[in-house]
Amino acid sequence: MRLHFAEIYYTTAGQRYFNVLINDIPVLTNFDKVAAAGGAFKAVVREFAANANAAGQLDIHFTQGTVSGVDGNPTVSAVEVLDQ
Repeated sequence: MRLHFAEIYYTTAGQRYFNVLINDIPVLTNFDKVAAAGGAFKAVVREFAANANAAGQLDIHFTQGTVSGVDGNPTVSAVEVLDQ
């Protein structure tokens, strides 16, 4: 699975941190899209191996980061599921 991100609100690193769990496994912790992409208004993709459950579902949770004093509201631009 691939998660696509682009920060289109904040312009500098350190302004938004969040966590991502797939099937209850942490895959991104205190993720900063601007820092990961090397600047605002740039896309960044993160790829993860994940298996669907018996019902064919992937469980993706986005939670606020633990860095105090910043906006931890998660955002994602797209979720891409690949059949491998």
